[in-house]
Amino acid sequence: MAFVKRLLNMKDLLKRLDAHYPEVREPKLPFRRFKHETVLSLIDTLKNNEFFKIEEIARSIEGRPIQSITIGSGNIRILVWTQMHGNESTATRAVFDFLNFCNSELLTADYSEWFNQVCMCFVPVLNPDGLERYQRRNALNIDPNRDAARRSTPEIRALFSLLESFKPDWCFNMHDQRNLFNVGGTKEPATLSFLSPSTADGKRNQNQSDAMMMIDKLNQALQDFIPNKIGRFTHEFYPTASGDNIQSLGYRTILVESGGHVKDVEREVARKMNFMLLWKAIELTASGNWSKGTALRYSEIPKNDQKLFDLLIRNVGIERNNQVVFADIGIDRVEIPASLPEGFVVKSSIREIGDLSHYYGYDEVSADGAVVNVELNLNEVADFTLKNNNETFMKVVNGFVVHG
Repeated sequence: MAFVKRLLNMKDLLKRLDAHYPEVREPKLPFRRFKHETVLSLIDTLKNNEFFKIEEIARSIEGRPIQSITIGSGNIRILVWTQMHGNESTATRAVFDFLNFCNSELLTADYSEWFNQVCMCFVPVLNPDGLERYQRRNALNIDPNRDAARRSTPEIRALFSLLESFKPDWCFNMHDQRNLFNVGGTKEPATLSFLSPSTADGKRNQNQSDAMMMIDKLNQALQDFIPNKIGRFTHEFYPTASGDNIQSLGYRTILVESGGHVKDVEREVARKMNFMLLWKAIELTASGNWSKGTALRYSEIPKNDQKLFDLLIRNVGIERNNQVVFADIGIDRVEIPASLPEGFVVKSSIREIGDLSHYYGYDEVSADGAVVNVELNLNEVADFTLKNNNETFMKVVNGFVVHG
């Protein structure tokens, strides 16, 4: 009865977590790029707390440990893995925020009671060699997420071995997506995206339907914090992908993709949403309220589109042979590795020139017909000046508006 009363008092769960988040946000992970030794040091800080069971489940090609962290003693078993792709670290940072909460005085009975209902296993970094290089693939340049059928890489062998031993009721497959994804039909970035992966036979089985119901409830909860910034991927089956294969084996599987947000290069918004998502998933599974979701509402989550630029300049005059043509310019900001705290410098690239009226930008400006002063070429750095009656109207340096 006490547990039920606590659940009834948790309607403001995410608001409470939002208020406490600055206290548990891991300060050693301020940037998306970090080294595996940082991860190992953070795991070491948990070893003196019996609440956490830490195990080495495998070694990478280059001998780096792949570790799991298990908490809780309940019968409902949740498996979460992150950084299968070494350059997709948003959820990894959120996992350590979550673990910090569990390792603090904030873990009051309202929260800790859930771990009598739930047992949760995290693999914070499945691809440590990729992490070390900040690259998608592993040390052999194999994409682990395309090895789920053959299972030849140590990363995927470790994951499937853990599936067999842990026998999860729920699987959360955590990734990052590119900034160009928007919520379909809108200018809003897809800060989070979900998918209940397809199965090999193309038929919807019960665990796929259950995952849709869970996603519906997670989406409803998170809309209060990132309204209209949650999308959904489509249901093509990828025969070598991990999520599709795990769903086909009968495990309820949910793909979570972290994406961009306005003025948020390091994806701090998506990071906090992942933190909240993990807690909400626990509450939904412990209470059984995930079953109140519907596949219909899941299907109503807008599909992702790919219509975002980092900078979109509308109505630019382009002059050639005494003719002026008006067009829009879509610019991307590409990250180039560098020895800086954040680990990169930006190099801009002109991705598209033309009618981009159905596209959007994280930053959007209008040139009001001002004429560009140089010849524009696709894939070149965005350095140019826009002039109106021979006066500078706008100056763009490396894909950023610095005047105008």
